Amino acid sequence: MHEMPRGIGSLSGLQKLTAFVAGSERGASITELGKLQLIGGLHISRLERVVSPSDALEANLRGKPGLKELVLEWSSACSRTNIYEDVSKALEPHKNLRRLSIKNYGAIKFPDWMGNGAFKVLTILHLSDCPNCINMPPLGQLLTLQHLSISSFGKVEIIGPEFYEQRSPPFKSLTTLSNWKKWEDCQLPETFALLEELYLVRYPELFGDLPRGACMLKRLEIDDCPKLDLASLVNFSGLLSLKLSRVRFELLNLDPLQKLEELDVLKPFSGLLPRCLQLDVPSTFLKTACFSSPPETEDRNEDNRLSLHYLHIDGEGDSLHFPITSFPYLNYLDFRSGLLVWHEGYGFGLERLYDLTVYGALNFPEEGLCGCNLTTLVIHGSHSPEALPKRMRSSLTSLRLLSVEECTELESFPEDGLPTDLTTLTIRDCKKLKSLPERMQSTLTSLQSLSIEGCDILQSFPEGGLPASLRTLRIKYCNELWKSLNNWPLRSLVSLEHLAIQGAAINVRLFPERYLLPSTLTHLCIENFNNLEILNGAELQRSCSQLEELEISHCKVVKFRAQEH
Repeated sequence: MHEMPRGIGSLSGLQKLTAFVAGSERGASITELGKLQLIGGLHISRLERVVSPSDALEANLRGKPGLKELVLEWSSACSRTNIYEDVSKALEPHKNLRRLSIKNYGAIKFPDWMGNGAFKVLTILHLSDCPNCINMPPLGQLLTLQHLSISSFGKVEIIGPEFYEQRSPPFKSLTTLSNWKKWEDCQLPETFALLEELYLVRYPELFGDLPRGACMLKRLEIDDCPKLDLASLVNFSGLLSLKLSRVRFELLNLDPLQKLEELDVLKPFSGLLPRCLQLDVPSTFLKTACFSSPPETEDRNEDNRLSLHYLHIDGEGDSLHFPITSFPYLNYLDFRSGLLVWHEGYGFGLERLYDLTVYGALNFPEEGLCGCNLTTLVIHGSHSPEALPKRMRSSLTSLRLLSVEECTELESFPEDGLPTDLTTLTIRDCKKLKSLPERMQSTLTSLQSLSIEGCDILQSFPEGGLPASLRTLRIKYCNELWKSLNNWPLRSLVSLEHLAIQGAAINVRLFPERYLLPSTLTHLCIENFNNLEILNGAELQRSCSQLEELEISHCKVVKFRAQEH
């Protein structure tokens, strides 16, 4: 909305107005807010149009005790900086405010009410895009503040005592501070005594130690702070979650972090992780780890093996010998780095592994994934004709979901078939795939969802058709398969409820043909039928009596046939 209509203030009974766009000469003046007893939340934008502080004062925000959330927003294009402070001073809200956001504020300092300890219930404060501000307001006086977000203060370089006020710390969750060069006077023991979460994102000039007073810190995220001294991490022995990205690791020591449960290390400046991050963390609590380059660690003995439950490795590299015997407690492995190689003779050896995602090349053991209880297997981007593990039907008896994506050399599925209890099968962008698993109708009797997309040379469904248990079927951009559309074995799918067919090169002029669709369909989606001329409504009414939703999109020409010809 460009501006509010004039006269909105005459709606004397109006209590909820979530947004107000300050008007120019033709629109509503901000003074019209003064006549309304608003409750809940209010977002006032285009405040650069308010040129008179007296108009802002007449809005009477201070006299609205029912207002709990307030957003004050100027346009980022506004160039008149001299009026910001006077207008913002007049927009002081009632002390009952719980949440405040200020955006694109252009003055060099904030109004005095910003640090007023009279705001006894203010818990959330967001300040963003204040390019001219040189000093922080005394937020230390906001004793109930729990969540603080400050970003894009281009001229503030030092966080000093005017910010902390050296009072009992109000901060419980401090998030997203940026563009400061130094913490100053923040090492007082009580400065952040209640701080539980700290996020430092995009601080290219921030240097010095982390605030030592944050003894209650549980979650810490640091991104793009190359000058920050991470040696001070030793002061946070109670830390449970640590995420590091684009930082310097030279002085990093994780030994004191005995309670650490989640470790995420992405985009180190050097190619390899430092020794302290090569999975030698002594914590017995560590359950989740994420790395952008593979950890180098030797196999451990029975008494010294990591208790990780979740491991994510994301990056690029050469052939990697992954030390599987060091992770006997692993439940989830997401591997996206180089070539995943299983050591010969080890088998799989991860009885607790339930979810495996592999991006890129991999070599499964010759004997298959024996002794494994996988329920989810995602294979993405393999360029080997043998992208799938051998003996899947006999070795992966617990598998429920299989997704095969962008396996460019895969031509067929294993001869012995897929696990019989599979419920979801997704096949996407396997350009050389010639056939689906054989005997699907009789072997995959639990399959409920089948998605096939971008398999250009796949010509037909397997002999015998598809499993009658299917409830959802999606076929997208399979050019050769479209040629036999009228012969698809859909009628035999007595449980099918959702059907989606999509493709830009379908030579179909009438849909659906007689006796093509099953009577159980409740949702039907057809998309990109470029040559479709007639939608056979009579057949839909006859054969799909339970149809609840019909979606047609990107079909150039559609005529509806209501009766049989």
